Amino acid sequence: MKRLITLTCLAVLFAVTIAANADVEPALLASNIADRPTNLGRTGEMHFTLRNANGKQRVRAAVLQHADLADMTKLAIHFTAPAAIRDTGFLSHDADSGPDQSWLYLPATDRVRRVPASDRGDYFMGTDLTYGDLQDNFKFQLEDWVFTGGTEQQHKNELLLSLQGIATDAARRSLGYRSFTALIDPLTLFPVQLNYTDEDGEPLKRVQILKQEQIDGAWIATRFAVENLQTGHQTIIELRNVRTDSDMDLTRLEADALDLGAPDLG
Repeated sequence: MKRLITLTCLAVLFAVTIAANADVEPALLASNIADRPTNLGRTGEMHFTLRNANGKQRVRAAVLQHADLADMTKLAIHFTAPAAIRDTGFLSHDADSGPDQSWLYLPATDRVRRVPASDRGDYFMGTDLTYGDLQDNFKFQLEDWVFTGGTEQQHKNELLLSLQGIATDAARRSLGYRSFTALIDPLTLFPVQLNYTDEDGEPLKRVQILKQEQIDGAWIATRFAVENLQTGHQTIIELRNVRTDSDMDLTRLEADALDLGAPDLG
């Protein structure tokens, strides 16, 4: 809790600083986004709407667990519907230092497999989110990008901050992105709009955060849309019944528990 309060105060101070100074150093902006306050433990429901270019829709539901620990962030997603993918699970460990790790459990094979770092650019369960997108949580891994921008920009009657990034060679190969441009809300430090180009520099993906909510002092995106600009496919994700859980059973956020299915959120 002390860490959350400290980070929240820093975020507010940063917003006040921006208000007084129109521009901000892009590397500092990216660093503040990476240090955005989060809840120590958080659970909720995820609802996915997948829509192809012809308007045909599929829906999916999952349970989300998220824990921000002293040395890493852990994220688990367990699908609950439809029946064909029920109990499919994804787990990521995003370490503050050292390599990140992620795993996928597929009931059809009844095995947990590690997702290699080189597969961060692969798409997750038919959505328009990649494994890397899930791990990043609307933050930008500082070692993956060279940042520019930091200037104020008007967007829908709001003053936001622009941020651009050029991927390093290693990140380009693993993420599948060459660059991004983002408009950042200076109060919440979330990208309101985010556009990616593919490895060849062609427009690839647009992400729009449609709703943000503050949960016990930490801002989260509770509704957002991801559109593949090359195929016309779109994924809309909505988080419902999100709440903090300081007594979360952290043993459920380990690879050997991924095949246990969705936890009971009570």
